[in-house]
Amino acid sequence: MSRTLLLKQSHHSFETVVPRELSAVSDIRRSAASVLRLWGMKDSLVDDVRLVVSEFVANAIEHGCGRVTLSIVETAGRVIIEVSDSSSAPALLRSADPDALRGRGLAIVAALAHSWGVGAGGCTTWAEFVAA
Repeated sequence: MSRTLLLKQSHHSFETVVPRELSAVSDIRRSAASVLRLWGMKDSLVDDVRLVVSEFVANAIEHGCGRVTLSIVETAGRVIIEVSDSSSAPALLRSADPDALRGRGLAIVAALAHSWGVGAGGCTTWAEFVAA
């Protein structure tokens, strides 16, 4: 089943516009966790999604442009996170130098999520988690 079809069969959904300030990341992370708990998700999934939301939103604020939106959808035993901005430059998985203080975020996303990628011409980064 395609991700698009899953979105059309949504059981739960949440969407918000994110202020373009790095200080907003912690508020969005808390909001995402609250929404997932309200939907009855396990703490381990909530923790993983919260980390991915932080990474995607921070990247969109730091490296993207225009309006930033966060969408969380739960359906058919899956949780799908999408963060969009107006930039056409896609998020890229990189190898970080062992001494680097930054550059590991998408590697962490790849380790936590069932799958992840970039769509919509590079302006949307998504991750999918198995909820059941």
